Amino acid sequence: MIRHRQLLFCYGTLRRGTGHELSLLLERREKYLGRARFEGVLYDMGSYPAALSVAGSHPGILGDVYALYHPGEVLDIMDRYEGCTENDIRPHEYRREKHAVRMEPGGPATGVARAWVYVLNRDPGTAPRIEGGDYLSYLGCLEGFERL
Repeated sequence: MIRHRQLLFCYGTLRRGTGHELSLLLERREKYLGRARFEGVLYDMGSYPAALSVAGSHPGILGDVYALYHPGEVLDIMDRYEGCTENDIRPHEYRREKHAVRMEPGGPATGVARAWVYVLNRDPGTAPRIEGGDYLSYLGCLEGFERL
């Protein structure tokens, strides 16, 4: 089990190498621990993905895990980005929950960790399921991601 006070699992637009300004913030200020899988199902919501926690899902959702050196500040920023602060209109589209994530072999960290994950707070409706659970691969961005 990886032991850090606060971990964040990013599975979509904030994955490492996307170039998104918040992804760059994570890359600059927090500690990248490697890729991991979260037991869930990923959906294409148009310009972004959404995850639902589904026990026993295979292969699960692929994402990146960061150890947060600045957890209060970073989680406040991420809550605003995901629209789930006290000031956002309810019901929120996402909610932040702690879940087990399994680190992928070959990375700087191994084992199972508990990380914050932003999960969809509603039924995905007719949104297409992203088979394989890898948003970057689904978008065709994996080649660029691998060069980092």
